Amino acid sequence: MQYDDNYLTNPDNPFHQSAYSVFCDDHSVCAGYTKAFEMLMNGAGIDTIAVLSTDHAWNMIRINDSWYHMDCTWDDLDGYGGYEIIYRFFNRSEAIIKSDGTHEIESMFDGKLPASTLDSGAGNTSIGKCATPSKKKKQQHQRSLIRQSKMVCR
Repeated sequence: MQYDDNYLTNPDNPFHQSAYSVFCDDHSVCAGYTKAFEMLMNGAGIDTIAVLSTDHAWNMIRINDSWYHMDCTWDDLDGYGGYEIIYRFFNRSEAIIKSDGTHEIESMFDGKLPASTLDSGAGNTSIGKCATPSKKKKQQHQRSLIRQSKMVCR
């Protein structure tokens, strides 16, 4: 999979904004990466949504009931800077993803995106860590679900 640097003038790839370009053309841009990742993760039962700025697209993904930002495009460097893949934009909080100045979320999303306060601490060569629910919180959540199901069954 290669980023389509010539997407504005590349008549050979009219689908560069779609998941099709990722799976069938092997060249895409951020919109294609984002749509393909969203498709794969949701298909696997992992909640994932697309997020947009004025000139970029990336995803948010829910892991262990916490939401993180994920930018597959910018983590796939195709050899730039000596890296094929980095993890700098892998499961990041909103504060971190916005700190580089290029992930400014479109205003149409104001108040509509899930909170993303936890951060993996990922870097160029480290995937970081995602928070896992404590045993106590997990038990509280399970009890809450049981109470809810009993109310529905009455």
